[in-house]
Amino acid sequence: MLRLGKRGAKKSVTRKRVDRLTGKVVDLYVSKIRPDNGAFEVSTSLEQVQEQLAAEKKESAPKRVPVSSLKAGQEVVGTVIRVEPYGVLVDVGANRHGLLHIRRVRKLMNKFIDGQEGLIEAGLERGAKIRVAVMINERKRLFLDFTEDVFEETKAERRAKKAEIRERKERKLAGTKDNTETVSSNAAKSDKAQEGVIASISDYEIPDEYADEAAAWAAYGAGEDGGSGNSALSEDEAAEWAAFAAGDEHRDEDDDIEDALGISTY
Repeated sequence: MLRLGKRGAKKSVTRKRVDRLTGKVVDLYVSKIRPDNGAFEVSTSLEQVQEQLAAEKKESAPKRVPVSSLKAGQEVVGTVIRVEPYGVLVDVGANRHGLLHIRRVRKLMNKFIDGQEGLIEAGLERGAKIRVAVMINERKRLFLDFTEDVFEETKAERRAKKAEIRERKERKLAGTKDNTETVSSNAAKSDKAQEGVIASISDYEIPDEYADEAAAWAAYGAGEDGGSGNSALSEDEAAEWAAFAAGDEHRDEDDDIEDALGISTY
C-alpha cells in the first residue's frame, strides 16, 4: 500500500498527489511491514517515514519511572549503556541513568580493574544485563552496587576455581611421588636380584665328581695308580690338583659362574 500523506488528509489533496505521480518513476520507502497479512506500506517521503518510525518507537518504549521513586537497597536489572574509565552507566528503567563505579567492580572481582578495558574484560560491555541494587539516590545522583546474590555467586566461582587448581597440583605431586617410588622399587628389586646371584655363586660347592677327579689326578701324579713315570704330572701340577681336591682352590671363575647359572660353555 502506498501512503501519500498523513492520516486524515482530505481526499481532494490525495487525488492531486495521485495525479502528479501517475506515469512517473518515483523513489519509495518502506514505512511499515505487516507479517500477519503479508502486506507493507511505502511512502514517497523519507522524512515522513523517519517521523513515523520515531513515533512508533516512542509509543512502544517502556514507561520510565521517576528516579526519586527508587529507594536505597532496591534491586533492579539494568543494561550497560556506556563504559567509562571510572565505571559504567546503567539504564535501570528510570528517567536518569545510574553509575556503577569501578571500585564496586574491583570489590566484586577481588582484583585490580584497569579502566575501560578491564571493565569490558569483566563482562561489563555495552548492552550487558546486570543485577544491581540502589546504593545512594540523592541530589539527582544514582549510585549502584552489585546485589548480594551476585557477590555470593562470584565468591563461589572463585572458591571452585581455587579448589580445581589445588586438586590439579595435588594430582601432579602424587604422580611425581608414584614415579619416584616406582623407580626406587625397581632399583631395590634389581639390587636384591644381584645379591641373590652373588650369594648363589659364593655358596657354590665343587661337585663330588670334580673332587674325585682331582684326587685321581693327584694320585696319578704321585705314581700311586701304577702308571708309567712318563705319564706322571709334575710336582707343581700334582700339588694344584691336591689343593683343588681339598677345596682350597676353585676352577676358573667364569666356568663356576656359568655352571651356577646353568649356562653351557662351548
